[in-house]
Amino acid sequence: MADEKDGGAVVERDEVAAGVVAAPSSKSGLLLTIIICAVTIVVSAGVTFVVARMTAPSAPSGTDRGASSEGEKKSAHGGGEKAGHEGGEKAGVVSKLVAVKEVYVNIAETKGTRILKIVPNLVVSEDALAKEMMLAEALVRDRIGAAAAKMTLDDLDGVNGRENLKKEIMTLINLSMQNKMAGVVTDVYFSEYLIQ
Repeated sequence: MADEKDGGAVVERDEVAAGVVAAPSSKSGLLLTIIICAVTIVVSAGVTFVVARMTAPSAPSGTDRGASSEGEKKSAHGGGEKAGHEGGEKAGVVSKLVAVKEVYVNIAETKGTRILKIVPNLVVSEDALAKEMMLAEALVRDRIGAAAAKMTLDDLDGVNGRENLKKEIMTLINLSMQNKMAGVVTDVYFSEYLIQ
């Protein structure tokens, strides 16, 4: 039996014909496998991100509910001024909608193993209250966190859980702001609501 050279390895002809010989083990094969796995992970993470962004509820488009003047209605639709600004004020106030940064809390009775992430948007009855809430962002986020931290996993689950959390957030913020100025939080929208 004659020998053949195959990538530096000596192989018997009968073994080649029988298909017994495996490809020579090399670092390039291992590197290729690692690269394929990494690309698969990155692609699946990207797809997950895109799907999550597409299915996440967005902020309500009818933010001019109850607007009392034509100027307020125009501002809510972006006419004349940049959307997200009202007379040069901070971004986040559009008509009577106050956008709040994401809030993370440990869910009650889970011993820190479960977390709730919410991105609330508060609808307020007065523009002055919206401005005050933007200035008191730490207080607003604290009240939202306090409301959410009281809730158990069962309390937060399902549509009723979201509604209960909305009511609790409105109650705590309204109590905190009632002596500071007129107006109340009339509704809460979640652009993100995630239980992990």
